[in-house]
Amino acid sequence: MAVEKKSSKGNLFDDGKIDKTDSPLEFLHRTGVTSQIKEGMKLLLDNRPEDPIAFLVEYFDNQADTSTALIRAHQKLCLVPYSKPGFYDNLVDAYDLLRSQKGSSGLRGLTGKSYNDILTLLSRDLSSNEVEPLIKRITCFDYEVVRFSIFRRGVLSLLIYQDFLKLAESLYCELDLYERGKADKQLCELCLRYLKEAVTNSSLSDPISLIQAGALLSSNSFQKAALEVLYKGGHDRKILAKEDFIKSAAEIFLSQISVFK
Repeated sequence: MAVEKKSSKGNLFDDGKIDKTDSPLEFLHRTGVTSQIKEGMKLLLDNRPEDPIAFLVEYFDNQADTSTALIRAHQKLCLVPYSKPGFYDNLVDAYDLLRSQKGSSGLRGLTGKSYNDILTLLSRDLSSNEVEPLIKRITCFDYEVVRFSIFRRGVLSLLIYQDFLKLAESLYCELDLYERGKADKQLCELCLRYLKEAVTNSSLSDPISLIQAGALLSSNSFQKAALEVLYKGGHDRKILAKEDFIKSAAEIFLSQISVFK
């Protein structure tokens, strides 16, 4: 038990990998220590208990328990792909793990803070520029109680968004006809139009259908339109950078995700 308790206080967001290039302040911020200490101090001043040390000990002990639940919930969500039948059961288990934790207010239930933390864990492989537009849409206020329907939509949206970005990168490579890291702008814009139409016509009640929309780009109609674009093009053709293509594709996906707050 002592070993588990010690490991639960490690950095949740990088699997224990240590970046020694961090400054002390960067390390504290990245590992979440700064925010936890600030919250602890705020609660201490708000409550002004008779025994401040005992109060802080209990607070950080609860934080360690919450961290353990986050790690276990994250493991549950990563066991099988979201497209497999077994994922739903793991999703329910992860939700139950998180909502069984006692929050700082003394209430039980999945708080917005724990929900936001699990989203941070799930999105750690994305850059801040990639993940921030989605996170702004699917996070909840820390003090909210998050229902399972919201938890399910948020987790699925994030997991599918990651695959959607991979799909966009793969599509760009297909459009890079000469394998030079460059793709024709008109061809990219045509691809994005087809992608937007496919995503718009997908069922929003089932977000998995959004990732399946990319398969429509292999249709005969798209291939015919792509050939026409290539035949009509002149010698001075413009190029669209991969980063811009992926960003545009991401915006198409994000347009289908409602804001949770």
